[in-house]
Amino acid sequence: MTKIEGGYEAEALSRFLTMMKGYSGEDVFDFNALHFGVHPQAFIAEHQCPNILHRRVIEHSQTSNVHFHIGTPKATTAHPYWMHITGDIRNTTFRVGNTLIHDQGHLTALDHPAVRAVAEKYPGRLDWELNQNLFEN
Repeated sequence: MTKIEGGYEAEALSRFLTMMKGYSGEDVFDFNALHFGVHPQAFIAEHQCPNILHRRVIEHSQTSNVHFHIGTPKATTAHPYWMHITGDIRNTTFRVGNTLIHDQGHLTALDHPAVRAVAEKYPGRLDWELNQNLFEN
């Protein structure tokens, strides 16, 4: 990463990474992974699964969730820790070049005719709007 922008969260992250750079080097700024879920119905309510870690694993696979990793410094004798940050962004819009990947949390690949053809074999299972509302609440 060469620039971090945003509100107070971006400022806090920037300060933290700058501080960690003193311990672990430039690799703290590596933005080395970005991936997202592909299952539009990956949602489970608290009453269905009280364990928050299990729910997070399931929600991690939801199509509106984008997961990222920051930092790849190796542990050293002087600083024997692996500084690694992960995070989730929901309902984002992002592009790779001119290709729209997510549009306000909607994975655009789900609109591809081949994906729609498979979905038509299972009526009622891929209700994007209903699912999005469940995930947000």
